[in-house]
Amino acid sequence: MDSKFLQLKKTDFWKGIIVATLSTACTGLCMALDMAVDFASFNWQIILLSAASGFVSYITKNLLTNSNGEAFRKERK
Repeated sequence: MDSKFLQLKKTDFWKGIIVATLSTACTGLCMALDMAVDFASFNWQIILLSAASGFVSYITKNLLTNSNGEAFRKERK
């Protein structure tokens, strides 16, 4: 069961970590393709910012949706 409106569960945190990791991997892959795989010249600040924004976005989405996936709506009785 999903989290209720304005509530989070522990699984939401871990799923957020997964989303952050995947978004970071995608950012790193795009940078690697753009720079011909020169890992030393990666802009790690952008990669970490991408991870943080992916995590915050996922947690915010879960916080503002109810267990039915409806945004900005309280639980139905």
